[in-house]
Amino acid sequence: MSANADRQREAADVERWIREALLGNREALGRLLDMCRHYLLLVATQELTPTLQVKVSPSDIVQETMMKAVGNFLRFQGHTHEELLAWLRCTLRNNVINARMHFEASKRQIDREIPLTEATGEGFQQNLLDRGENRPVVWRWPANRTNDWNRRCNSCPNIIGTCCACTRQMV
Repeated sequence: MSANADRQREAADVERWIREALLGNREALGRLLDMCRHYLLLVATQELTPTLQVKVSPSDIVQETMMKAVGNFLRFQGHTHEELLAWLRCTLRNNVINARMHFEASKRQIDREIPLTEATGEGFQQNLLDRGENRPVVWRWPANRTNDWNRRCNSCPNIIGTCCACTRQMV
């Protein structure tokens, strides 16, 4: 059999699996997604920056893409392998954007994170101030307050340490 005949047979199989998957055949959908996994892993590796890959791996992005594809496959309107890859690639890129927004949001800036080895020692708070931080990052529970976990705050009905006002008083 020639290589051209093999490609034609594979394309016909993919189109048949797409039709079956759209009719609810989970096995056909599994075959389709498994066939695309390696390609999606390559795309995810290219799309994620090295800084972001520390927080989320390309395989995590691919897995999330697969889960969304299973849940949303009835919305897929293509018929060919190329159309399926384009649809999955679009979903994967949206997942990369979501991961980027999550980890690079102002409340969680990766460049503000400090390795644990640097977060110890007496000069830690001064190092934060030198970096431009205007508030302490590490909260210390005072030694004389170790048994206060169930004590109620005087200014609100919350347990000590669960509201802003009493937390600031405790530090």
